[in-house]
Amino acid sequence: MRTKISLAILNALASSNLTQTQFAAKAGTTQSTINSIISTDLRITPETLRKITHAIGNNHNASILIAHLEDEITRAGHKTTDFDIRHNPREFNQKITETMSLS
Repeated sequence: MRTKISLAILNALASSNLTQTQFAAKAGTTQSTINSIISTDLRITPETLRKITHAIGNNHNASILIAHLEDEITRAGHKTTDFDIRHNPREFNQKITETMSLS
């Protein structure tokens, strides 16, 4: 099963004409780490996410961060459709706050 972040990274690599090895070097990580993120349901550490978003450039930062959030929402047992991240950030923030206060 592909995660949303894996698809976002693959899209970013394709549009940037970067190989996994080139991207890993740019991000200061290994090609095997990038491959694991793309190929498995690996949970990304905040530090790795920071490296990836800094290395990929501004054109893809938002899509990678949103994909990561959507994966985490799914892992928490919620539907991403319950949280409209892309189209209504204020409503998304409100729903997240309400959900967190229920926990």
